[in-house]
Amino acid sequence: MKGNSAVKLFFFLLVISSTLIYAYTVRRRFVNLENYKPTPILKEIPQIRYPDLLNDKIVKLASDNNLGKRKVVHFWGTWCGPCETELPSFISFAKKFEKEGIQFFLVAVNDEKAKVKKFLKRFKVLPKNLKISLDNSGRLMESFGVVKVPETFVFNGKGKTLKKFSGPQEWKFPYYSDFLEKEFHN
Repeated sequence: MKGNSAVKLFFFLLVISSTLIYAYTVRRRFVNLENYKPTPILKEIPQIRYPDLLNDKIVKLASDNNLGKRKVVHFWGTWCGPCETELPSFISFAKKFEKEGIQFFLVAVNDEKAKVKKFLKRFKVLPKNLKISLDNSGRLMESFGVVKVPETFVFNGKGKTLKKFSGPQEWKFPYYSDFLEKEFHN
């Protein structure tokens, strides 16, 4: 009987120690997640030209006259429920940075010009730092590697990708303003 309880105690201690070692190993993987910065697939802003929907002027995202300007590129659609819900806070977010020299680009995908213009009339006055484009060919989406909307990319003044946000965001939350201020003022 004594040998049987010693074996049980041995296996019990073995299971407990194995569990603790496993938990410690797994925990070490997640301790530094706050400092983790993944390498983005899209490393820099694509060399792309497109017409601005509001004034039909050609916009070059990565042109010489855009060098040094920080950019936020947002893909959306009037047909996309989450995009429609998110867009008012995104436009307010862009307005907040109007005097900071940060350029915001809205890219409406698989949409109609008339629908986009009608949708944007809700906002009465759009920020001056906001440009709008229509991407029915899918060329812009393909250049950025976008497969679903909404998606947002943040680029520094040298055109390097700083961050990609997938899915709808709550742009009114301080995290986003703090992120731009931290990244663009360091």
